[in-house]
Amino acid sequence: MFVVGVNTKSGIKEYPKSSESRREVPLPPHTLEALERHIHRLDRDARVFTTITKGRAGRRLDDGDWRRQTWWPAVDGASYFDSDGEQQPVPHCPPHSMRHTCASWCSGRRPRSAVPFAWQE
Repeated sequence: MFVVGVNTKSGIKEYPKSSESRREVPLPPHTLEALERHIHRLDRDARVFTTITKGRAGRRLDDGDWRRQTWWPAVDGASYFDSDGEQQPVPHCPPHSMRHTCASWCSGRRPRSAVPFAWQE
């Protein structure tokens, strides 16, 4: 998949914020197959990912809504075990910060601020 645009609060911009942002993102075959089935029924210029909430379906995704409805409740319910084996709440970190933590983990470099997660139900 190629990233060629960005979703902003004012709508879709047809260019990313920098030349490095315009890139290819590798996706596993099963994800590509699901995406192909999804976009097959859409118009060529339609948004691929939209809201699905009853009565509000088809609208542009808003990351603020997602953070409020999904991210923060998940963070509130998450914990980890410190080096003494004590369970600790996960610090309130926004998704962008955790994106960089994940990238560091994937590269094999563990940042000092990284927190190991153990999700609670």
